[in-house]
Formats: sequence, structure tokens, C-alpha cells
Amino acid sequence: MRGVLDLEKLEQLSVALDKINLDELKNTLAIANTVIFAEHKMLSAQEVATLCGGVSKEQVDMWRECGILRGTKTGRSWVFSQEEVQEFQRRFRGCNIANPTAIRKVLETERELTDQQSTAPKHILNTVLL
Repeated sequence: MRGVLDLEKLEQLSVALDKINLDELKNTLAIANTVIFAEHKMLSAQEVATLCGGVSKEQVDMWRECGILRGTKTGRSWVFSQEEVQEFQRRFRGCNIANPTAIRKVLETERELTDQQSTAPKHILNTVLL
């Protein structure tokens, strides 16, 4: 019959809940979280810092805050997809992105080049780009 509490099942559930070790549960969840991130190739800010030549975690945070490196907030920290980090490295290879002012200059230059490419006749672009 639906809606009727089965005291025996409720008692079994109570016994099962008593047996759960909270530390074991936390460890299991942490392992599951690591596996999920590994499947999606997510990196911590510290891992990104190491991949980017050993810069500081604060530098990675500044890049994220300036909008040139996209991340995902997970609780109190941020994670970054491996694909996003690779694109970031390709896009800004050889550029000075050491501080917000330098980043603004790089982005302005990038916009100017894009504008020039969109307004220039194709035969001129082909000459410049070849």
C-alpha cells in the first residue's frame, strides 16, 4: 500500500545510515570529483600556472579577472579546461600579458588588426599575409 511507512524498511535505513563513515564518504566524493575533472581535463589555477611557465597562481587569477582566460567557479576555487588553456597559450604566445595595462594594449592591437583585415581588399590582405 502506498503512503504507509514500512517500519522494518525505516529501521533498515536507520541502521545503514549509522554505518556510514563520514570521512570515508568525503574521501569517496573527493575521488569521484577528481575522476570527473580528469575526464573533462579540468585544471586548477596552480596547474595552469605551472603549465604557463611557472607563473604564480595570482597571475592566473589576474588573467581570469581580465577576461583573457575563461574558467569555471567550483565552490571557492576556479578550474580551467585544458582546451581553454591551450587556446589561451596559442592566442597570447609571444605577447606581454604581465599586467592589466599590458593586456589592454595586446587586446587593442588585436582589435586593430582584426578591423584592418575586415576592411582591406582581399588582394592586399593576401599580399600582407603571405
